[in-house]
Amino acid sequence: RVVEVTAEGIFVDIGEKKEGIIALDEFDPDKKPAVGAKIVAVLEKRGDERHNAILSHRKAREKLSWQWLEKAFAAKERIKGKIVEHVKGGYIVDVSGLRGFMPLSLYEIGGSPKHYLPPNAKIKFYVTDMDVKARKIIVSRRQVLEEDEKVRREDVLKDTQDGRVTRVVVSK
Repeated sequence: RVVEVTAEGIFVDIGEKKEGIIALDEFDPDKKPAVGAKIVAVLEKRGDERHNAILSHRKAREKLSWQWLEKAFAAKERIKGKIVEHVKGGYIVDVSGLRGFMPLSLYEIGGSPKHYLPPNAKIKFYVTDMDVKARKIIVSRRQVLEEDEKVRREDVLKDTQDGRVTRVVVSK
């Protein structure tokens, strides 16, 4: 629980004689926690009579994100994220505070030789490969688009009947 917010850092009650301290740079400047708020933190360095315990909010959030991502990967769930930047051969994607890679071949149906998604674009994707030790996450937007296209195609075919006119666009 946050006890005090100062220029030194954020003091947190950890159930010991002295409070723990979290550096201010671990929080967004406009999203500092208020006094009394509960936050997650990991102990980095134990304190003593003269020094406060040093905690890390960023590492705690990262650990929780990896656990959540592992569950979503095992359950093959769709995940929301946003494009951080374009890189050679794909995109860097923000996955709940973690950075993943989406190759150009996995971002569009049929692949695409160019970048079309702007930075900060919100997208849905599946995690196709991950390695916690190597801190590697590979995501695919193409699987989501293929599933959505399959559902749309089934809806059109369901509504199509003999003697009835259905308007469609022929692509191939």
